[in-house]
Amino acid sequence: MINDVKPKPVDLKISGIEPKKLDVSLASGKETLIEFVEIYKGTYGYYMKISCVPVRAGEDDDAQLLTPTRNFSIKEDENGAYGWDVNDETPASLVTLMKKHKVDHPDKLIAKSVKTNVVMNNGKQFLSFV
Repeated sequence: MINDVKPKPVDLKISGIEPKKLDVSLASGKETLIEFVEIYKGTYGYYMKISCVPVRAGEDDDAQLLTPTRNFSIKEDENGAYGWDVNDETPASLVTLMKKHKVDHPDKLIAKSVKTNVVMNNGKQFLSFV
């Protein structure tokens, strides 16, 4: 029977199939709009994920689409309300981003124009925005 056949693991090093390498820097410096502001609970607590309209990594019509994102730590108080440190004005903070776009709440960042950039994290490239 088919159910009796056990699949064998494939060693990709000898299969001849190599994943296509993607140069994230090809999407850097492009204008896009903030599309989503969402709150998630992760391993280390709550965070806000801000995502943009995808941009192409290259000029070709078939170039890979990439979604610039940024994550910001947020806190939950004893009443279950979410918030951020209003005194944090470091360059990478949520407060700095909101001040740059002259808004008083993260939800008002939706549809604001941003420019993509590449950030390195643990030796990997990620598409972000400023």
